[in-house]
Amino acid sequence: SLFHMTGDPEFLEEAECVAYNQLSAHQEPSTGSFHYFMSPHGVRAYAERHSHYCCMYSLSRGLAMLPDMAVGSMDGRAAVALFLPGEYRVPVKTATGKKEIDLTIKTNFPVSGKGVIQVNCDNKERFGMALRVPGYATSFTAKAAGKTYTGKAGDFLTIDRKWSKGDKVEFDMQMEISMIGFSGRRDAQDEKVYAVKRGPQFLAVDSTTAIGDTLYKEWIGVQKYAVPVKRDGKGLVYYLSKCSMVPYGDAGQTGGQVEM
Repeated sequence: SLFHMTGDPEFLEEAECVAYNQLSAHQEPSTGSFHYFMSPHGVRAYAERHSHYCCMYSLSRGLAMLPDMAVGSMDGRAAVALFLPGEYRVPVKTATGKKEIDLTIKTNFPVSGKGVIQVNCDNKERFGMALRVPGYATSFTAKAAGKTYTGKAGDFLTIDRKWSKGDKVEFDMQMEISMIGFSGRRDAQDEKVYAVKRGPQFLAVDSTTAIGDTLYKEWIGVQKYAVPVKRDGKGLVYYLSKCSMVPYGDAGQTGGQVEM
């Protein structure tokens, strides 16, 4: 991969963006059916059955490959690249040679930026654990054995210490809603085009759950954000007196009109 060739965490951030936006948006959460073409606007029409088209297989393969991208080994250290809950076996370099250790990640990311990583190793072993600090994180801390480590956005935070079975790392990253401008893109009123983003997720308006504090009764997911939106154009957002936004990957699941 480009990350393995360059060591640049930016490529991991792009992969994460694809996972939480394009891949998740293509799949209907209650049935697993896929939507073939994806647009930032409109109504999503999911296939009634799993299609044999190659692109459909590419989507499911992409989702299945995410655990392999999440956790691994980097220069002898255990490395957490994507914050996906699960159990992972990782080869590491210790003072006594190469060993395999198990990591268990518990988190509801990206609903929140908090989580716990538990280390399981047979004996006390000293090795490094590298945590990716996303570029969108406004702050990132990790606590292990009573010590707090502070990470820098767009880099890896390494905790090098002697680990025992059951040791835990508690991480906490802050994510704020931001406006992302698209260079050279303008709408019909010659205004600059922006997208709304929180963490790795782009946000969108869904007509079935765009007003108020509650989600549509059949909605799968818990994320919804009140976002100030400039309403001087046309379309769904223009007609709303109050605007709530959901992750683009969740939008459209109940047949509503989607506007990103």
